[in-house]
Amino acid sequence: MIISSTGIAYLFAFLATSFLSYRFFRYWQKSKDSASKLFFFFILPWVLFFFIKAVAGIFFVENSQILIASIHVGPFLQGLSCAVALYIVTLRKFPRISPWIGFSIVFGLGLAATYLTFNLSLLLRATIILIGIFPLAIVIFQDYRTFQEPRAKTRAFGFFIILLSMTGFGVSDFIFAFANYLKPTPLFRDVGLGIIAIAIFIVVLKTQKNLPKKRTSGSQKE
Repeated sequence: MIISSTGIAYLFAFLATSFLSYRFFRYWQKSKDSASKLFFFFILPWVLFFFIKAVAGIFFVENSQILIASIHVGPFLQGLSCAVALYIVTLRKFPRISPWIGFSIVFGLGLAATYLTFNLSLLLRATIILIGIFPLAIVIFQDYRTFQEPRAKTRAFGFFIILLSMTGFGVSDFIFAFANYLKPTPLFRDVGLGIIAIAIFIVVLKTQKNLPKKRTSGSQKE
């Protein structure tokens, strides 16, 4: 069985984003706040995207139909995630504007990218990632600047670094959209994706700690 280096790189990315989604799910279950819920739904499409690409690259590298299908599902899932990101940004920074407006615009661009030619799709995907994730990174960095509680500051700063790392996926798509001029090698993308995935995993491990358990009145000293 032939296993592509791209499949291995996507596997690393799947593991990293799965770990992050698990952390957000745990935050949501413990705190019951809408922010953790939205962040979970922001990262979940990336988990599905990397899972599909990893399975296709590891087990179906010689099946052209499955590989083509995995390529077409990418813009939809990335557009969905970035639409949630812009929903969060609009909700936080422009409360007088319906967050569904930003969501609909980016999600529509993601759907359009699904039907474009390969190079145009990559270029639009790069644009979607940058206009969705980068503004969210700015909002999270502002949270880091304003939070006073040390755990909250650490989580915010870690998430900010993660978001900046994820913009690397958009940069990668942009580079390959102009492959005829920039002439990147496939290994360049695979190594870059692997480095981003490992960086995300380490940052999640170090900064996105489980919320501390609430102390019951019986456990407190009189």
